[in-house]
Amino acid sequence: MHSLARRLAGSLLLFWLVLTLTFALVRAAPGDATLLLVAPTAAGGEIARTRARLGLDAPLAVQYARWSRSVLKGDLGASFVTGRSVTSTLRETLPVSLWLGGVSLLLSFAIGVGLGAAQAVRRG
Repeated sequence: MHSLARRLAGSLLLFWLVLTLTFALVRAAPGDATLLLVAPTAAGGEIARTRARLGLDAPLAVQYARWSRSVLKGDLGASFVTGRSVTSTLRETLPVSLWLGGVSLLLSFAIGVGLGAAQAVRRG
């Protein structure tokens, strides 16, 4: 029972670290997401309103709390490019991605075992 509790605590810690690192890396990326959504000739007021709408005007701790709460609920936000929900896009594309990954894994396994067997037959 002690081992199970230790593993659960380790898993929760790892999940929190991945969540925090993801948030930090997105915030550390160069550029400003707001500038992708407004026209290049936009006035400062429009940029400020867009930042407020996205919640980017809040302190970093508040942004992290909002973002992590949304991620834990399964809400990954909307794409800046298409405007569609990221969760629904992932839901649509995940089966094809898993199929492609599975096929490539099976092919690489089969080729690797075949080459390994061929090399084992040939000594030296």
